[in-house]
Amino acid sequence: IPIRQKNATDGPSCRDAMNRVFIQGCVAIIN
Repeated sequence: IPIRQKNATDGPSCRDAMNRVFIQGCVAIIN
């Protein structure tokens, strides 16, 4: 698990980012 996942947790709208692929941290969780 990459450290980027920690940033995804801090993300304000991670779920929205999953669709927009805006936050790399959220993408890291999917991968």
